[in-house]
Amino acid sequence: MFKKHRPGKYILPSAELNPADEKSKSSTVRKGIFLIILFVVLFAGYFAYDMSQAKRMAADACIGAIQGMPLEDFLAKFSEKDYRIIRRAQYLMIVPKKGYGRNNCTVSHDAGRITGSKTWFND
Repeated sequence: MFKKHRPGKYILPSAELNPADEKSKSSTVRKGIFLIILFVVLFAGYFAYDMSQAKRMAADACIGAIQGMPLEDFLAKFSEKDYRIIRRAQYLMIVPKKGYGRNNCTVSHDAGRITGSKTWFND
């Protein structure tokens, strides 16, 4: 005789949400977050790889700097494409173009021959 009152029954049909629509929205958001995380991880991985490669290049440059070796023979090993060479009166710096210029090899000389070398990290 009397119908029982159900509180959720009187929602307008246009206001009802389709569960499939709700699922696709959350799936899209989830995919977007996953893509952002993926790009951050890829960028961090590339940065770490680039920095390790620059460190290795600077270390190899210092290993090749043998005391008593003619300076010009030593500098002939380095291409302008991969290294930047900064000359000073008593030393020169060999900076790999990778790694944002943070690693370098400082080679001390007496205007003709190498007297020593050391590698360091500029930060």
